[in-house]
Amino acid sequence: MWYNESFEGASPPSKRGQLSVDTSVNGGVRLAGPERSAALTTAIKSSIVRVIPGQYTIGQLQPGVTVPHGALLTFNDEVETTVVYRTDLWPTELSAKDSRGPYSVIRLVLSRPFVVVGFIAAATKAVSAAGINQLTFATYSFDYIFVQSQDLVVALKGLQAAGFTVATEDVL
Repeated sequence: MWYNESFEGASPPSKRGQLSVDTSVNGGVRLAGPERSAALTTAIKSSIVRVIPGQYTIGQLQPGVTVPHGALLTFNDEVETTVVYRTDLWPTELSAKDSRGPYSVIRLVLSRPFVVVGFIAAATKAVSAAGINQLTFATYSFDYIFVQSQDLVVALKGLQAAGFTVATEDVL
C-alpha cells in the first residue's frame, strides 16, 4: 500500500509490499507490518455486527436513471447507477441492465467511525478467510457487507472468529 498526501510528482515505493504512510493525516497513527493496533482490536471488539432482515437484489442501471423511492442503497457515477432493494420490494417499473441476488446484508456498527485504520479491511479479510465472496459498501455511519444469502451463516462465523461481536439474535 502506498500513500502520499499531495500525489504531485510522487512515485510509489520501489519494493513490493513496502508501506509509505504520512502519519500526520487526520492525526492518525498507522502501523506498518502485520501487527494489529490496540485501537483496531478495541474497535473490532466494541463494534456490533448485525444482519438487516430480508433478502436483497443488487441492480446495475444506466447512468442518470431516476431511482424510485425505497432503495437501501443508491450509487451514481458517470458509468452506471447501482441500486440495492429488498428483493420483494424491487420496483416493477425499474429495468436493470443486470441484477444479482438474493443477498443478505451485514451491517457493521462501528464504535468509532472515521477513526480506526484497518477496520473494514479486517472485516473483509475475515469474510474472505471463511471462503465467502462479498461486496462491500460504506456510508457515513456504517459499513455493509453483502454476501449471497446461502453464505450468510458462514460469513458471520468468520467475523465472529476474527473477534467481531455478532448479534446472535439476528441469525446465529
